[in-house]
Amino acid sequence: ALNAQEQDLYVSLTLKPSSSYTVSIAAGVVDRYGQPLPPLTFSFRTGALPSSVSLATPGYGSAGTYSASTEPMLYFHATNMPSASFTLYSLTADEAVTWYRGEQHKSGNAFLPSQNALRTWTAQVSGGQDEVVIASTSLSGGGPLPKGDYYVRTSGQYYSEFAFAVVDTEIVTKLSSDTLLAWVLDHDTGRPLSGLTVHAEGEGISGGDLKTGADGLVAWPVPNTQNAFGPQRSYLLTIDDGGHRGVTFTGWQQGTAPYQLGI
Repeated sequence: ALNAQEQDLYVSLTLKPSSSYTVSIAAGVVDRYGQPLPPLTFSFRTGALPSSVSLATPGYGSAGTYSASTEPMLYFHATNMPSASFTLYSLTADEAVTWYRGEQHKSGNAFLPSQNALRTWTAQVSGGQDEVVIASTSLSGGGPLPKGDYYVRTSGQYYSEFAFAVVDTEIVTKLSSDTLLAWVLDHDTGRPLSGLTVHAEGEGISGGDLKTGADGLVAWPVPNTQNAFGPQRSYLLTIDDGGHRGVTFTGWQQGTAPYQLGI
């Protein structure tokens, strides 16, 4: 493409990293006045991809859940790194709520956990030059983690981070124009759980803590979406009665995109 003054020529294409290229302009090209331009050949080499590691979480979200009955595995992308280092922390209740609501960086400052690190470890990465490798590592080092709230981050200047709850109870939500519906299930069996108290918080929600019915369902009235200037309809739901633990937020990404797994 030519710029408006017809003095520059732009070519759009995708170049491979760490690769040599030669550009040749053959004889016969003329300028805007019909004057011939001399042939030109030049070469250049592209640089390597920057060394990096990033967490491959659903939708690249900042929070989610793991099952309390299985070993939690964390997937990540690594490029031009022989290994990747991780540090795991516990979160306080207030820190967890901030993360689950996506408000951890509202102050503009980097998040610093108040608790001491639970463990730090290094995972080896095998891959060629400039290859984006998809790898995984155990968050626990073996076996399930206890139910609770956690935070993991990678090492390096451009670190990647993720907060998560370890749960045994699944909360499935459906948000309509004026109702928030939750279906509470056993995480492993999918069996509806009755008589559990679900705490719901968010701007404009009414009803407070409610118990699930025999079918595991519970519902709250919420502001109608027809009001364009109404409150933001994002709701955090939690269950924590000592025997059951569940967390969900209606603003979380609802799945994993194929491109995250290289498909």
